[in-house]
Amino acid sequence: MPCAETKTGRPQTTRRQLTDHHLPVTTAFAILFAVVERHAARACEALDDYLR
Repeated sequence: MPCAETKTGRPQTTRRQLTDHHLPVTTAFAILFAVVERHAARACEALDDYLR
């Protein structure tokens, strides 16, 4: 990505600032995904037991 200025005239945020800003979001998604995955695994096991 070229280091160009935005339309407002301000320089674009650096990659580091962008990473720091998105870190909480990424962490939240990771936690959410882990929870969903765990529930999905339990649901699959329950379904397996039900089908047996």
